[in-house]
Amino acid sequence: MESQATRRRDYESRRMAILSAFLNHPKNVHKAYAFAWYHRLSPVLIAPYDEAFNDEHCVTAATVDRVLFLVEKLTAAKQWDSLTLEKISKRLGFQSTEVPELVLDFLALADKIDKTALSALQEPSDVGYTLSTFSAFEDFTPEDISLPS
Repeated sequence: MESQATRRRDYESRRMAILSAFLNHPKNVHKAYAFAWYHRLSPVLIAPYDEAFNDEHCVTAATVDRVLFLVEKLTAAKQWDSLTLEKISKRLGFQSTEVPELVLDFLALADKIDKTALSALQEPSDVGYTLSTFSAFEDFTPEDISLPS
């Protein structure tokens, strides 16, 4: 049986290999995949077969799925006023907006959020938060990576 230290070491090695590949050949690595690994978030929607390290990610596949499910549900119901970072965070029981924001950024980069929903998420909310989700004018590039991270 593999020890926790060995799994952690293997995870970090894999992470560095993926980020190095993105830094050296950004056109060969999906930007959402690199973003996920950089932020220690499961890339479940980009690489569903890549679950070997799911427990090592700080944000698991289950968390990504929960956020996506809620966004899809609110989008289908056209509940645009509910598509704010703080309302999503609160509804899913997060203490802060940090994890949902990372997941939403990942989902936007992966083109998994409906464009109308993405627009709603980018609107200022009643408490002043706006989602820093990537738009057509912003992107995740090798310049966004700072090592060690």
